[in-house]
Amino acid sequence: MSDADMIRHADALRADPRFRPTFRQVVDFMDLRDISVTPEGVRALAQIQPFHRHAHRAVVVSSEAVFGFTRMFGLYADADPEHFGIFRALEPAMEWIGLGRETPWPDRPPDATFGVSASSAAAPGD
Repeated sequence: MSDADMIRHADALRADPRFRPTFRQVVDFMDLRDISVTPEGVRALAQIQPFHRHAHRAVVVSSEAVFGFTRMFGLYADADPEHFGIFRALEPAMEWIGLGRETPWPDRPPDATFGVSASSAAAPGD
């Protein structure tokens, strides 16, 4: 993940007519290994991020580096701590935004809005 990846994602969300700034969001960074994000990129993303301050958002992380960048983003974005949480596991994150622990993770790949084409996305369990 790079600064450009983050900015592209925010721009794609804002451009999508289906997107609403009040949507709930779970971001799963558990498998993120290649990080070339900078503090400047995090600050830029925080300034343009498309979500409302009170949108319920959960970020799932597995490393201290990703935790640090996520925490930095929350501070720069002035994210409401009642609505922006960082988790170490997916199930409590989903529950925190209002989905039951038994709610399955989507079994189909994201659409092009998220920068992943159906043909290039890995199948569940890959």
